[in-house]
Formats: sequence, C-alpha cells, structure tokens
Amino acid sequence: MAELRTPLEIAVQSGDLPGVQRQFQRGATPNDRNHLGIPVLFDALRRNELTLLTLFDRAGVCWQQPYNTGGYTPLVYACLYCELEVVRYLCEQGQSIDQCTAHGVRGIHVAVQRPTLEVAQFLHEAGANLFAETGQGESALLISLRCKANLAAFHWLLQRYGSAGRDLSPLVLPCLAHLLEQQRPDAVQAAAALLPLVAQVPGETALGDYLRQPGNYASTALRPLSIALDSRLSRQLFALLRAEALSRQTQGAPVITRWHSPGHL
Repeated sequence: MAELRTPLEIAVQSGDLPGVQRQFQRGATPNDRNHLGIPVLFDALRRNELTLLTLFDRAGVCWQQPYNTGGYTPLVYACLYCELEVVRYLCEQGQSIDQCTAHGVRGIHVAVQRPTLEVAQFLHEAGANLFAETGQGESALLISLRCKANLAAFHWLLQRYGSAGRDLSPLVLPCLAHLLEQQRPDAVQAAAALLPLVAQVPGETALGDYLRQPGNYASTALRPLSIALDSRLSRQLFALLRAEALSRQTQGAPVITRWHSPGHL
C-alpha cells in the first residue's frame, strides 16, 4: 500500500529529530498538515517530547492553530492528552492559561476529565478560571463527571468552589441529571458531596421537569426517561434530596458554604 503520510509527518511520528530538521531544511514548515488535514504539530504533541516541540518552536510554529475548524488549540489538546511537562512548556511559550476554542472550551474543562489531578492543579495554580463555562453553558464541575475512572476532579472542584463560598444552585440540576442519565454507581456519593454547597435543594418535580426539557436527557430504546426516573438510582437520589430538604427545615441550619470530604459517606 502506498504511503500516504508526508515525510515530515513520518519523521515526527517516529521521533526522528534529525529527520524533522531535514524536512524543515527542505521546505516543510511546522505549520504543515498531515495526510489527514490535521496540523502535524498535534502529532508532535502526542510524542510528549520537549526536544521535538523545541524544534517546532525554533522553526516558527503557530501555537494557536486549532486541531480542526473550531477544534482544540494545542494547549487545550495537551491539557487532555499530554503529560504535565508539555502543558507547562506550552504555557512557558506564552500561551494564555485561559485560552479557549471557538466553542468556549478551555484547558480546565478538559483537564478535569482526566483520572489524575496534576494538570488541573497546575492550571489552577497558574490562575485558570475554575468558574468559566463553555460556549454551551457547561461548567467544569459538570464536565468532571465525564471522567469514568473516578470522581477525584469533581471532589477537588467542590473543595475549590466551597473555599470561594460559591453557591452551586445553578449547577445542581445539570449535575444530578448527568448522574441519573449515566447511572453512575457513585452518583449518590457525588450528590451528597454537592448538596451542602447548594442554597436551594431541588425537589423531585424540579429534577423531573429539567430532565424532560429538550437536550437535558439522551433517551435511548434501552433507557428511556421513564425508566431512569423509576430506577433504583433515581429513588436513592430522590430520597437524598428529601432528606437534605427536611434536615434544613427541621434544624434551620444555614447552607454550608465549605467543602466536606466524602470520606464519611
């Protein structure tokens, strides 16, 4: 089969640094695209080799070029797929910690989908806005629930939000809806950690009405909304909401605006 990849693409993907230099000397540029139409820079990022990225930088690479139309910038891409040292290197090249794609996706939005916290923590320490939403109105907290490995980022964000005294009432329904839709085994634990930071606890009707709005629940033949609302998980979540609301009514306790470790659950 004929080789479809470009000579620069082949050299980059194999980590052949002298080969990359030769291709630049022969007229290739660090802003060229590979045979799939994707900037070859993203092939270099996947190597997680700073020496290779330094070659691209010296050859005049554009660090803002997106993966595709409206796609991830190199920094946002690295925050999801690359090692921390690559993310740090890109920031050292002057990339804004809060740069976003055409759809409003930032590095922090993808970093919280990783099973480990090191990239998210680095972005936070570098001044990333943890409260920014994507162009579709999704918070980092909601997006963190897409990490299937664990809820480490979710609980880490709750701690940060709690320290800032944020009322998470606007985020509670989207988060509960996602937990219910995905039927996560750790959904009750996540909801129990979230509710202390919510000024107004939603009831079953409010959650049901939210789920019935177009786009808030992806019904399938195997899991229509009616089944989800009558599942064991939904009954557990509804019981948790009732218990939290009752506790506040009977005790008159103020909203707890600080994070509590889920270790007691």
